[in-house]
Amino acid sequence: MVKESSAFVRKLAHNDPSTRKAAFDSLTNYLQSPAGTRLRFLDLEKLWKGLYFSMWYCDKPVPQQNLAGNLGELFSKVIPQEKLADFHRAFWAVFMREWHLIDKWRLDKYLMLVRRVLRHNFFRLCENGWKEQEVAEFVAVLEEYPLMNNMKFPQSLTYHICDIYLDELEYVVFKEFRDYSEESEDSEESADSGSDDDSDSDSEDENPKKADENGGKTAGKPQKLSEEEISEKKATIIAQTPVKALVAPFEKVAETLKNKALREKCKEDLLDDKRLQTWAVVDGEESESEDEWTGF
Repeated sequence: MVKESSAFVRKLAHNDPSTRKAAFDSLTNYLQSPAGTRLRFLDLEKLWKGLYFSMWYCDKPVPQQNLAGNLGELFSKVIPQEKLADFHRAFWAVFMREWHLIDKWRLDKYLMLVRRVLRHNFFRLCENGWKEQEVAEFVAVLEEYPLMNNMKFPQSLTYHICDIYLDELEYVVFKEFRDYSEESEDSEESADSGSDDDSDSDSEDENPKKADENGGKTAGKPQKLSEEEISEKKATIIAQTPVKALVAPFEKVAETLKNKALREKCKEDLLDDKRLQTWAVVDGEESESEDEWTGF
């Protein structure tokens, strides 16, 4: 079993793109097989070390976007539910060790990978109906690694999570309200660069075939709704989303983290975000009164 995992690792870190793609397809089949469910945490760490280097060797923006999307899909569509928490832990364990070795030329693509991993975890939770136990496991992993109260974890990576957390949650829960005109412009820019569009595999509604299966909506042609109808639908979606539970670990970070700058970052960029007031997660009036108070 470990030897099989090591073979995947060597191919996933290969310089040849076609070799990496073939390895990724094999990896998907392997993780979905009975043997994949028997992988131990150490095996998953070795696997993520190979996935980490597959991103390291990936050049050019669009291939990097595609690879990040594929690696994200491992969380939302591939890894069995019983192994998801360990798979998530292994990802952060590898990043915690390797983060300080990433040079400035490769940093952006790894930040993008973190964003995709977070996004696809939200996709998995959303598609499963935000089950309480699954949400608790996801939050527990965040508290154990990126939000740990320990300077061993790269603080810049925790900063990044504070920056993108609500953005990715909003991206997932309100996916039917996205501005497709902006996405189409991005696609044109990718086409001009001489590469294929970033399939990203992040959203079902970006795939016309899947969109047809979900009520006939196609990318680029969202249904026209009034502002009132949109607000009502968003309110219904938020009522079904455990935003408070998902934000809870950041409240703990803002109170107990040793790094004062990071505590303030968490509070200002996440907990004081106006979206939480709009979603009725925090009391807007109390928040405003606290902001106005400057002390004696």
